[in-house]
Amino acid sequence: MLQLRLIKDAVMTYDVLKNSGILHEYIFECYDVLHTQGKEYIVNDIIELMKRKRGRNIATSNPFYRKKYARIVVAYAKERNKTVEEALDYFYHSIVYTLMSQGISDMHCMSDAYLVEELILRENEAGRAQIKH
Repeated sequence: MLQLRLIKDAVMTYDVLKNSGILHEYIFECYDVLHTQGKEYIVNDIIELMKRKRGRNIATSNPFYRKKYARIVVAYAKERNKTVEEALDYFYHSIVYTLMSQGISDMHCMSDAYLVEELILRENEAGRAQIKH
């Protein structure tokens, strides 16, 4: 499907994915979650990564992560009835962001819905801890 969207043969598609770092840094790294996603979602995400990379190193450009962070923040804001600014502040100061940005526990490979639930869980835990003190 990807090769049809890119109008390339399988070998060329493989080479582009390998040489750009997407094969190892995204597909292999996030396989556990990616294999549960639809083909269209994965193809669109890979094409978006390829468009943004344009020869840049995935470790420094991280368009996948920026896009994922944005989706999580918006979903969290909506779920908790917060402004995007409030959600951004909470997200960037959360353990969830720390784990994702450092690649710990493959948090960056988890679904957006899972990560929003994790943010809410951590927020609720923090609220309970404050009540106890």
